[in-house]
Amino acid sequence: MFSLCRLFYANSDHLALTGLPVKKGLFCVAPYLDKWHRAVILDVKSPTEVLVFLIDFGTYLKVSKNELRFLHESFASIPRLALRAALHDITPSGSSDKFSAAANRLFLTLTADKDLLAHVKEVDLSVRTLWTWVTFSGSF
Repeated sequence: MFSLCRLFYANSDHLALTGLPVKKGLFCVAPYLDKWHRAVILDVKSPTEVLVFLIDFGTYLKVSKNELRFLHESFASIPRLALRAALHDITPSGSSDKFSAAANRLFLTLTADKDLLAHVKEVDLSVRTLWTWVTFSGSF
């Protein structure tokens, strides 16, 4: 699907949402890491910037409204490829409710390009999240 999306949006200026009103919940296409990804707008931060969730990649990101594109109907019916998950029984140290940027980077470094197995411990439908234990049988 990503190659189809790349081909379709290669010359996509005519699909830009520039000048049109955008709102929370609108499905669109946004650039990330030099590729186009399906996204949903989570928040309109300013007249020029929005917060989106990349529904096939699982990433949150702020983008300029000028970078957004219409989501073509041929891509709209494909189910989301990313699921929201969180680590069960793992919490940040201290009194913070969020992991530090350094902790996030370390986790990504330790798990990048590794075959991991997620065991679903709990499903929280209220926040659409899978709480998981993650295991890895290789060496870090």
